[in-house]
Order: sequence, then structure tokens, then C-alpha cells
Amino acid sequence: MYDTINIGQIAEVVKPDQKIDFRNPFQIAPPGWRLRGEAWWLLLSVFGKPEGNPRRSPDLSRTDSETGEYQFGPGHFDPIDQSGREFVNTPGEFRGGTGTVQIIRYHSSPVGPYDELMIVPGKFNVPEELGGGSMSQITCIYVSSLQSVFNGRTHWNVPKKLAHFEFIAEPCGSVTIKVYALESYTFASLKKGSDVCFQPTFASIPFFSTTFHSFGPENLRVPFRTSYLPVCTTIAQPPLREGDLTLGSVGSSTWKKFEVDVSGRVGLRKAEGSLKSSNGSKRFADDEKFPDFKPYQIGIHWKDAIIDIGRPTILSKIKK
Repeated sequence: MYDTINIGQIAEVVKPDQKIDFRNPFQIAPPGWRLRGEAWWLLLSVFGKPEGNPRRSPDLSRTDSETGEYQFGPGHFDPIDQSGREFVNTPGEFRGGTGTVQIIRYHSSPVGPYDELMIVPGKFNVPEELGGGSMSQITCIYVSSLQSVFNGRTHWNVPKKLAHFEFIAEPCGSVTIKVYALESYTFASLKKGSDVCFQPTFASIPFFSTTFHSFGPENLRVPFRTSYLPVCTTIAQPPLREGDLTLGSVGSSTWKKFEVDVSGRVGLRKAEGSLKSSNGSKRFADDEKFPDFKPYQIGIHWKDAIIDIGRPTILSKIKK
């Protein structure tokens, strides 16, 4: 038996054995948002560009030998979102700074509970005609909620895509997190009437897998917020091309910027990639759906984080 979830009432956490009732349209949850959940952060770089230290993230970005510009490797941009960057007259140039991979399990949000995986490589230049400067940018992000996909793309130009998340608690206190890509979907009739529901099919093999181990005393947690790190908390997102509207992949034609703040008591976690490669080695991601990376070994863990996402500002051309 499948569970039926009405997305007009709550945001679903999509699982392979669930159906989503499409009798009601997507619902707008006005920005800004306050969310609560458990969060894990992996640091890719702090001050420089990731490839400056080959131990950190050799595959995060590459330098074009002719232009000297940074070319991001596989997995950083969905083909649709990559096209969206191309139609911007002056796409952002990667500037580096603090880069992170973030996994968040939201227990509460304006669209209900959901899970999230994202990479923020660092700062990018914003086109001069829109004010210039450099700000952080989310280049790849997956969530387990269609409502989150729709609202994230609508409000903030965040290129969210649907995925299935699995959290496996180990007896020793470690946790393994796996993320599975959407392969296809169909529509099925409900038991009665002519209503149909959306039925997703996810891959059997994850494209991302990591295990977090305890590091230090569990009760040793200190108050912490993102402003304590040398990280740019202003995010600027380029326009998005429209994708499959059934999946909430709406597009936009303007740049948007917004502020993000994460606070709570933190501890440390030791992270390792747990995705098996064809040669038997382990890594974090497949480098196709999500970029493979080599973070600092010790990451940050919020057991109960408060995440504030501000209202977006549309970046308009400056009048001269």
C-alpha cells in the first residue's frame, strides 16, 4: 500500500514508496523563512580557492588554460541551470572564499519537514550593471520536498531538484546519509474518482553518501552562528531556466540576493565518504549528479539549528 500525501496541506518528504496527491496546486509560503533542524557542514576551503590546496578539493573547479577562468567540473550545474547561467550576459566569476557542503534535516519549516543537500563553492562576482561585488552562490542543491523545490526556485532562484534521502543511525553513534536521484515519475489514479497522483521512482544506487562519526565529548557543544566564520552570508543567485513544472522547476529572469543565518549549539564530527567507486575506493559523490570533493576531515554539527532565510531582493540594472 502506498501512502497518499496532499501537498496542498503539507509539504511531503518524498520516499520511493509514496504517492503525492496533485489535486491541489503548489502553495506559496511567503519569504522570509525560519526553519529548525539538524545540520552537518563540511568545509571545502576557508580563505582561498579550493584548488589552491590539492588536499581539499581538486575536482571542485578547474582553470581554463587560455582564459584563466575557473571551469566547474561535472555535477556542479544541472544542464538546465547551466543554460540559465549562459543566458546571463555576464555570468559570475568564481572568487573563492569559504566553501561548504551542507546537509540539513529540517524538522519544521513554512512548507513542513524536508531534507536538503547543497554545495556552496564560495563567492562569485555579480555583474557590474547589477551593482557588482562578490557574494556566495548555491550551485547545486537537492531537497526531498516538491513544495520546497517550488518555493525555493520561486522566491530565491535556488536551483532545487527532487531527491530521496536516507539517514541510517549506526550503533556506535555514527550516522550515514545517502541521497538518491529521481529517475522517472508516473501518474496513477486514486482509488475513487478521476483524481491522479504523482508517483516518483528513485535510483537504487545513491549519488552521494557520507558517514559522520562522533568527535570529542558529545555534551561539549558551544553557541555558534555562521557570522563567526569567515563566510559570506549574502547569497546572490542568477536567473533560472524553466524546467519540468510538474516537479516545481519554475524559472526566473532576474538575479536575486538574500541573507542566510544559522545559529545554535555546535559540536564536531569526523566525516568520510562512503560511496563505493568502481575501483573499490570510497568517495563522497559520483561527480555527475553532485561534485565529488575532499573536505577538511572535521566538520560542524548542529543538533538543533535555527536557520533564517531572508526576503529576496531583486537586483536591477543601475541607472547611469
